[in-house]
Amino acid sequence: MNKKTIGNEPIYDARTLGAPYDLCSPGFAIKLYPSCSSTHRAIDALTELIRENELKPADIAKVEEILMRLSQLVTDYPQVVELDINPLMISDKTGEAIAVDGRIKIKL
Repeated sequence: MNKKTIGNEPIYDARTLGAPYDLCSPGFAIKLYPSCSSTHRAIDALTELIRENELKPADIAKVEEILMRLSQLVTDYPQVVELDINPLMISDKTGEAIAVDGRIKIKL
């Protein structure tokens, strides 16, 4: 098939409709997740963290609740300029959050 171009841009006409597609290098890829492909590495990392640490949905919900409460604390008290909790753990027995070590820096 003789391809016509304007500069480097190909010109297509009705005679090419329905013709088989050519695969260009590097070919094609199948997306693993129904999201932008730039988010796939973050999704892979998150699923690996969940698998390695045997996280349960209840644990994730509890951490989300704690983060919301800490956000509210910082909003209510603008004197808090820095907050560090490391590590934040969820008890297997009670399901409660445990701050093993923490530091709050305030501005007077």
